[in-house]
Amino acid sequence: RGALVAVIAYGLSESAYVGLIAGGGVTRGPGLLLAVLTMWAVVRGHVVRAGVLGGLTLLAHPIAAVYAVLASTVLWGTRGAQPRMLVAPLIAIAIGGLWFVPMILRHGAGPFLTGLGSREFDLIENLVTLLAGALNPPNLAFTGGAVGIVVAAYRRRWDLLGWLAVTALGVAVLDRWAVIPAAVLAGLAVDTALQRPAQMRSAALLAVAVAVTVTGVVLAPALESLTAEERGAMAWAESESPPDATFAVIGYAADRGMVEWFPALSRRENVTTWQGSEWVPEGYRRREATEAAACLSLQCLPNADYYVLRPGCCEEIAAELSSVRPGIFERRER
Repeated sequence: RGALVAVIAYGLSESAYVGLIAGGGVTRGPGLLLAVLTMWAVVRGHVVRAGVLGGLTLLAHPIAAVYAVLASTVLWGTRGAQPRMLVAPLIAIAIGGLWFVPMILRHGAGPFLTGLGSREFDLIENLVTLLAGALNPPNLAFTGGAVGIVVAAYRRRWDLLGWLAVTALGVAVLDRWAVIPAAVLAGLAVDTALQRPAQMRSAALLAVAVAVTVTGVVLAPALESLTAEERGAMAWAESESPPDATFAVIGYAADRGMVEWFPALSRRENVTTWQGSEWVPEGYRRREATEAAACLSLQCLPNADYYVLRPGCCEEIAAELSSVRPGIFERRER
């Protein structure tokens, strides 16, 4: 019963979709699934399965593998710490090495170290992220999970509490990871309330659980999609500009939509797109690209051949540059 509630809590939370479908979802989704399956194998005591699934996690998404190691270590240590499970990491490393070793021999370790080094550890930011996931919008996973923390502490479920702790403090700390142990804790809380539903506190918890199940879906913001005008701008860039032309997409959110998709659909470089630069040694430009995407004046305007401005965002820039197409401007020497 608690497992069923956990599945519902996870499936109805925004964190189960955002970041796993858009952007890096091609690798994040399988990486998260394989990481959870690795943890399942560790809890069940299946050494070979844990090793194989861990190796596949490493191949799918290195950050997911780091999280799998942290979470699996806690679950292993709090559930008996069977020595034979120490063989699993060796199996995982051997499987991962089938690809990583040839790639490192050919390209060096620089891209992998650079990619891993791009992860920023900020405890305050992590806690704010978790709080935002719990309150905006209120959902069963985080709201019920908060009660589940109290229940787990009372029942001395150190495995669940430790799992949540490394999720909040580890390198993969975004809400798409934290929602998994939070959903399990929500299942624990609701299952406990259902054991004695007539009690006042149980009835109150169940009422809140029903309410946040609805609000988590109804109040979730709609996912963004590219508009016809945005796709038209990318099509123009591909057909009407030189192949080596550089663009600066300004006024849009730097972590989604127009900025992320511009290089792929226009086949032109966008200086305000930072996604992917973390794999290039000395090429990581998240801060610079984000600041340039938010530029509203000529003083912070990045160097580019063409500028794509969100309608209504940048009147000073639009007034200074010469338009070549509605919404697209070209820098010309005066």
